[in-house]
Amino acid sequence: MIYNIMPIKIIYDCENFLVIDKSAGICSAPLNENETDNALFFAIQKYPEIKKIDSKKKIEYGLIHRIDTATRGLLLIAKNQSSYNNLIKLQNENKIEKEYTAFCSKQNPDSTFPVFEKKIYQNLIEGKTVSVKSYFRSFSKKGSQVRPVSLIKENNIESALKKSGKKVYETIIQLEKNNSSYMANCRITNGFRHQVRCHLAWCGFPVQGDILYERDLTNISPMKFEATGLSFPDWESSKKFHFSIR
Repeated sequence: MIYNIMPIKIIYDCENFLVIDKSAGICSAPLNENETDNALFFAIQKYPEIKKIDSKKKIEYGLIHRIDTATRGLLLIAKNQSSYNNLIKLQNENKIEKEYTAFCSKQNPDSTFPVFEKKIYQNLIEGKTVSVKSYFRSFSKKGSQVRPVSLIKENNIESALKKSGKKVYETIIQLEKNNSSYMANCRITNGFRHQVRCHLAWCGFPVQGDILYERDLTNISPMKFEATGLSFPDWESSKKFHFSIR
């Protein structure tokens, strides 16, 4: 059964977890205990048992992962401690796959991005599925943006290498030409803040309406980016769960 709780929709509900569809424009989780304009708060109104979960970040309770405020899409929330522990374990083992769909512009990234590999760019243009990997670093005032740091040392400026994290993040991308724009289908298992949006911009295909990464943005409009799929194995059986809003 699907319930409507504005501004979230319950896509799936079982004794162990929820999958919800978060509206664009609200946070996934609160920044402090008293905040109410977030998806987790609305989920807790219907399922107060979520607040009993002891999580890595106390006020996030059973929330397994987050998506950006401007992004509409799927979130996974545990309903009990055992399920939370098992889902976090799956996530740490890169066994929870997240899918994203974006409509993108085509433009050259600015000089604050490292050199992008020509072969990967050509494969993208041809509609082939490619793997984009990088480290990441914070960028801009107060770290409001991020930048990829290429695994090829020579493709980076020296200051980027000094600020780089050491963990490698991968985004699988496949582009489809869509009239005057491109539709990108993306998949990740491990995630860094803005990872998919930043990797698309690095490729030369920033998300339309992305005020942080679409460099030639002229008109402010809703960002055309959604978290459209979730897949992960059932820790109690050989079943694999898959949820989609596409």
